[in-house]
Amino acid sequence: QDPRPARRARRSPGSLETRPVMRAIQRPQDDATVPVVAPYTEPRERRPIWKSVLRVVLMVIGALAILGLSVALGGYLGLHRGEVEREEARLQEAMAHFEKGEALLSQGQYKLAIAEYQYVLKLEADHAFALQRIDEVIAMRYMIGMQYLEGGDYVLAITEFEYILQIKPDHPYAPQGLGEAQTRLAASLT
Repeated sequence: QDPRPARRARRSPGSLETRPVMRAIQRPQDDATVPVVAPYTEPRERRPIWKSVLRVVLMVIGALAILGLSVALGGYLGLHRGEVEREEARLQEAMAHFEKGEALLSQGQYKLAIAEYQYVLKLEADHAFALQRIDEVIAMRYMIGMQYLEGGDYVLAITEFEYILQIKPDHPYAPQGLGEAQTRLAASLT
């Protein structure tokens, strides 16, 4: 047979002559082929509308939850970045005041240097160099107070020891020096 489809004759659709010919053209009859019959399946039930609505609502809630989480995460990261930037600015300010204290210390302006170091400690409580410098300045001031005491300048010695106790109330030797200076001042006045 010719593999091309045959031309349809112009006859009425109900004509008996054309039907077997058309069936033969549409599906060739082969004795070796066995028709395959699809298994019977139950017709699908329609899903109730409330299940469809519920599914859509859950999808919307999920999308909103994801959106909310992304906004919250973005906000957190923004706050964290702001905190890091503030911390860096605070550390830079502490370093600037420490350097200013160093300059004042080299000029011999001990009170101003201690004030700068104390401000550094307010900005950064565990700044080891500022603590060390304050201790060094207090040790120098103690030595100056002792020199005043030995030189007979009891008022200046008292001023130095009081200043030391004002800065560091738990200084081990300043109370003794202050008491000695006050005793000698009282003895010199009588």
